[in-house]
Amino acid sequence: MASPTASKEVTPPPVIVSKVTFSTPIKRSLQGSQHFYSGAPLDAAEFQERMAQELRKQWVGPMPIADFLKTFLPLPKETVSLMPTFAIKHFDAMSEYTAEKDMYDPFIELVNSTNAIPGFKLLNTSVNFDPSLKDVPGMKSKPDVSCYKNTVDTTTSATKYEDIELIFEFKSSNAPADPFNDPKKSEFPADFQFENNGELNTLCRGQIACYARTWMAQQHRTHCFMIWIGGPHARIIRLDRSGGVVSERFHYESNGSQLLEFLWRFSVTNDAARGMDTTVMRASLEETKLAKDKLYKWKRGERSVYKLKIFHTNEPTTAKKDSKQSNTVHEVLVWGPLADPQSVTGRATRGYPALDIASGKVVFVKDSWRSNSPGTVTEVEILRDLNSKEVCNVPKILYGSDLPGQTTITHAFAGKKWNAGSQSHNFVERVHTRFAEDCVGEPLYRFQSSRQFLQVVYDAFLAHRDAYEKCGILHRDISAGNILIGPDGRGFLNDWDLARYVEKDDKGDHHPVFRSGTWQFMSRELLKNCEKIHTVEDDLESFFWLVLYHALRYMKHDKISKLPVIMTSIFDQCNPRFEGDSETGGEGKLSLLVGGSLIDFTTFTIADDPPMTYFIRNVKALWTKWYLYAINRQYELEALVASEEISIEEASRQIPFDSSRLQLHNHAKMVSIFDATLSKENWPLVSAPLDYLSRTEKRGRSDNIIVSRPSDSQGSSKRRRPLPARS
Repeated sequence: MASPTASKEVTPPPVIVSKVTFSTPIKRSLQGSQHFYSGAPLDAAEFQERMAQELRKQWVGPMPIADFLKTFLPLPKETVSLMPTFAIKHFDAMSEYTAEKDMYDPFIELVNSTNAIPGFKLLNTSVNFDPSLKDVPGMKSKPDVSCYKNTVDTTTSATKYEDIELIFEFKSSNAPADPFNDPKKSEFPADFQFENNGELNTLCRGQIACYARTWMAQQHRTHCFMIWIGGPHARIIRLDRSGGVVSERFHYESNGSQLLEFLWRFSVTNDAARGMDTTVMRASLEETKLAKDKLYKWKRGERSVYKLKIFHTNEPTTAKKDSKQSNTVHEVLVWGPLADPQSVTGRATRGYPALDIASGKVVFVKDSWRSNSPGTVTEVEILRDLNSKEVCNVPKILYGSDLPGQTTITHAFAGKKWNAGSQSHNFVERVHTRFAEDCVGEPLYRFQSSRQFLQVVYDAFLAHRDAYEKCGILHRDISAGNILIGPDGRGFLNDWDLARYVEKDDKGDHHPVFRSGTWQFMSRELLKNCEKIHTVEDDLESFFWLVLYHALRYMKHDKISKLPVIMTSIFDQCNPRFEGDSETGGEGKLSLLVGGSLIDFTTFTIADDPPMTYFIRNVKALWTKWYLYAINRQYELEALVASEEISIEEASRQIPFDSSRLQLHNHAKMVSIFDATLSKENWPLVSAPLDYLSRTEKRGRSDNIIVSRPSDSQGSSKRRRPLPARS
C-alpha cells in the first residue's frame, strides 16, 4: 500500500427494526453486512421469508419445458441417439404417497430404476444437516433429496453442500405450495402475477432460495439447477447471480419422460453447463498441505483447499500498462473465504487470503459478480487509477480481470413472449471478476486500543480524501467491513466496487439507479431518499456513524444496559412501506442528532477515554449543525412555495443549499478533529474491544470477537505507546 499523507427535546420515532442489512438497499439484502445487524439472528422461517423478499421480481417464467431443456442443456448431435426411451408414466406410482416425507425414497428408487442419470446418485438428505455448517448462521438447512456424482463419499454424511450437483424440493399433494403461477393461454403474461404470493407459496419460494444461498456459498458456481415437485406436478429452475428462470409446470406423474430427459441431459453434459466454475479446481494433496501451512492464520471451519485461476489483461485505464503481464494466468490456493456470500443474487463477494503458487507470497483475492450496466467502471480500473495517482492507504492491485465467458443470463429471457415474470429493467446483468491485492487485512473490530482504532479510521479517511481530490473518485460504501487493519497496525480503505467518478455522476452520464452503501452506516439523507445522488457529504457522514457504531458496541460506557435498543434504533431502523416501495429509514439517526433522544451527548462518555469522547462529541456537533440547517431550510422552502405560489424547484434555486458554510463540503474540518484527537496524550494504553452487544443479547459472532489483550496489560490507566509509522 502507498504511504499515508500528513495531514429542544424531540420524541424519538417508533422503531421498526430491519432484521438484515443491505449492500444496495433498493431492496433488502442479506449480502455484505449481516455482521453489523444489532438484533437476534433470524430463525429458519424468517430466513425463508427474507429470501423470498430478496428475490421478489427476480424470476422469469414460465419457460416452455422443451425450450428450457434445449437452451440450458443442449445435446451434441452424436449424443441425441444415445438417449434412452423413457416411459411416459414412469412416475405414476408416486400418486400413492400423500405425505411429503413418504415421497423421497420411492422417488429415488424410481429414478434409479432407469438409466436416466448415469454417473450420479440421488440421496435422501431430509434428516441430515451438513455437519460442516452446524455453526454457520442461516446455513443449517436440509434439502429433501440431493444429487451427487457417484465418486463422492457420502458414508459419513448424506448432506454435503460442497459436493451437491442438484437439489429436489418436495411438497405433498395436500399442500403443494407451488411458488409460481402459470397464466392460462387466454391471459396476457405482462398483466399476470407470476410469483404466487400465498403464505405457503411464498415460504416455499424462500425455502428454494435458502437452499440455493447455502449451496452457492459453499461451492464455486456460475449457476445451479433445482427441481420443485408438488404433488403430481414439477418445475425445473435455473438460478444465477441475477435471478431465476422457471420452467412451466408439468404433470410429471402422467408425463415422466420430461423430468427423466432433464436428468439424462444433466448427467451427460459437462461441468460448466451444470453450473460449475471451471476456473476453480480442488487442490492436490501436496498443494493442500502447502496452503494449510501458509494460510492457517485465517482458517474458518472445515473447508477444502481450492486452486483458483486469475486471468490478467491490461484493460485500458489511466494506470501505466505492464506488457509483461498481458494475457497471463495466475494460480492461487485458497482455504475458504473470510466471509461467505449471504444472498443468491447480487455481487456475492468473497475475499480470500490466498497463496500465490508462483511467488509463494500470501495475497488477498477478491471474487465477485460485478454489475455490467452501461458506463460501469470496474473495480480493477478504479484500483489501477488509485495506484497510478499514488493514493495513500489503499490496496495495490497485483493482477486480475473478468473471467472469460462467465456472465449471468437470466435477464436475457425477460423479453420472451412467454414471460409472465419480471421485465428486463428489474434485472442486473453481472460479470464474474477476480483479482489479487497485495495485503490481507484484519477486521476493524480487532483493534488493540481505542487510539489504534481511530488511527485506522483516519488512515482510511485520508485514503478517501486522496481518492476524491486526486482522482475525482467517491467510494460510496464507507462501512466497517471496508476499513481494515494492515499487517503494520495501520488502516486502509478497501472494496472500491461501488466507487464512481464524481464528475461523470454529476453530469448524469453514468449515475447509478440505486443508492449504495451498507445500511447501518449510510447517511440519513440516503436512507430517507432512494433517488438522492451520492455526494462526498454522504461518505463523510458515514465515517461518523462507523466510529459511533464501534464505540457503542465495543467500548465501555454507561449505556450498555440499554445497548440493544439504542443500536437498533440508530442503525437498523427502517420505515413502514407499501408493497413494492423501496426501503427508507434514518429517522433514528436524525432523532439522535437533532432531538437529543437515546443518548445525551453532553454527559455521555467512553469510560476512561477522554480523547474518544472528545472526537465523538465534536464530530456529532458538526452533523447536528448540518441537519438543523437542512431542517430550517426546508421550513423556509415550504413557506416560500406557499407564499409565492412557486414550485419547489424554483424555491430551491432561490434558497440554495450552502454546504460550504457548514464546513462539510470537503474533508478539512473532520481532518482537523482527527488530528486534534490523535495528538492528545491521555489515551488509554490498552482498550481492546469487547462485544457488549453480544453480552447483552446473548448473541455472538461466527468468529471470536473478544480480542485477547496483550499479556503485559495492567489496565486502562496506562497511556499510549506510539503507533508504528508507515514508510
